[in-house]
Order: sequence, then C-alpha cells, then structure tokens
Amino acid sequence: MAGRLLSGRAHDQPQLNVNDTVVPTKFAHMVVNTPRFEAMKAWYRDVLGMQTVVDDGFLCFATYDDEHHRLALINMPDLQEKSRDHAGVNHVAYTLPDLGGLLGTYVRLKGLGIEPWWCINHGPTTSMYFRDPDGNDVEFQVDNYSDERLTSWMQSEKFRENPLGVEFDPELPVAWYQAGEPLEALLEQGPRRSAPERGLRRSGGEVPFQAVECQVDHVLGNAERHAHVMLAAGSERAARRH
Repeated sequence: MAGRLLSGRAHDQPQLNVNDTVVPTKFAHMVVNTPRFEAMKAWYRDVLGMQTVVDDGFLCFATYDDEHHRLALINMPDLQEKSRDHAGVNHVAYTLPDLGGLLGTYVRLKGLGIEPWWCINHGPTTSMYFRDPDGNDVEFQVDNYSDERLTSWMQSEKFRENPLGVEFDPELPVAWYQAGEPLEALLEQGPRRSAPERGLRRSGGEVPFQAVECQVDHVLGNAERHAHVMLAAGSERAARRH
C-alpha cells in the first residue's frame, strides 16, 4: 500500500518543474555562532525586538514576527574573535516601515546605549548601521522612493558616480522630523541648507544634514568600493568610540 502511494501521483499534483530556477518565497532566518551567547540574545532582543522561542543554553531560536524563528544563536564560547579582513558576509539589512520608524528606533536605541556607527543616505535608501556584540553589522533602512524610481536611480549616472551615498548626523533628521519637515525633503539625498530654529544652528554657519559624500578611488569597482569604504568607516568609528 505504501509503495503504491509513493509511486502514484494525485490528480491535482503538478508535475515537477526541473527546468526553471525556483525563486524563494522569503528569507527565513540566519544562524550565528557566537562566543557571547547572553550578550547577543540581549542585543537582538533590544534592537530587533526578538522574542525567544526556545533556549536550552546551547541553541536559542528567536523571532520578531509569526515566523517560527528569524534568528538562531549557537553558544560556542571557545570561538576565535572575528577578523574584519577575512572574506565573509558584509552585513544583513532590515527594512523598517517608514522614516519615523527608523528615527524613532535610533532615539530608542540611543537611550539604551546602542548607537549606529554609520548613517548614510544611499540614494535608494536612508540607512543606519549598527554593530552587534560579535562585530556583525546590521543595517536598518527605509526606501526613499517607489520601486520604479528605486530601480531607475540605481541605473543612473549619479548612482554610478557615488554608489555609497551621503553621510548624515542622525540628530538632525530627528529634529527636522519633530519640527514637521516634509518627509520627501528628509528622504532626498543631498546637503541640507539650514536647520530648523530649535537650537541646532551652529554659530558661524548652517548645519549640514547630509554633507559628506563617500568617495574612493574610481579605479575600484563599485562592489569593491562599497566593501572598502564600509570596512574603513567601521574601523574608524569603532576606534573613535574606544
């Protein structure tokens, strides 16, 4: 009976498609080996709102939505420290619902002593990069435009010339947002001409919102340039904080 069931095929069961690439329906989860098991659990709980599903002291499965787990941590206390000059994943990124969510998250996490090491308007997105206790980079981003405009931006000459974007001080968009500045203006890439009249104007001049373009030797390809600048910027900012 079992043999007949295995060899047979239900009438409504489709034929196997062995010719086309099957596109994933979603990104399910990531798994991290960590020597800082407790610190990593606390960090992802505070930053991403991860709730523990199962934790036996060796494996911790956690999620922030209805997926059974979005993150798994493996407790491996004898692991060597991560080296940033080795091949590997550069960062993982999470899209937040809107700019208010991104800026509110920044303020909330700052109150917990967790601050981004890099804030940059990439053009397609406005992004903040955080670093977990093991040194893994986590990006929070919001889309600046509709899907159609995002695609055209990434194919534009402006993006080719500066694929990284323009850095910004996160305190300024927080103040502008609270002052009622239009979202379109806050999401637009480029230098801001002035700050709202809420004590943000420095003596002797205006305060730029996004004033530093990230530029590296054009001999580098875009992908290598992106990795090079992120590595250099992260190392520099980490050094400043210690």
